[in-house]
Amino acid sequence: MVLQPKLVAVILLSLFGFVIIWVTIFFAIKIAGKVFPKVKRYSFKRVSCKGCRFFTNNPYLKCTVHPSTVLTKQSLNCPDYQSDEPRVIEFREEKK
Repeated sequence: MVLQPKLVAVILLSLFGFVIIWVTIFFAIKIAGKVFPKVKRYSFKRVSCKGCRFFTNNPYLKCTVHPSTVLTKQSLNCPDYQSDEPRVIEFREEKK
């Protein structure tokens, strides 16, 4: 079985084109990474919403006080933050 020269040329050109396309995509992604540096992401450990008493783990309404800024950078300085832990009030006797 002998391949026709035109068929061999088409196969080689399509393989070469496939390689060129993937190399172009690779370098485009590499250049895009340098042009657009990684955005600093805030982990949930740094965001105080998880420990607030107004935070609900409901996917429709995460925070009952500030639903637009919940789990974002703006929520780091939330003025309405209240700890989820119960407060312990200690009564001290006055010394006479």
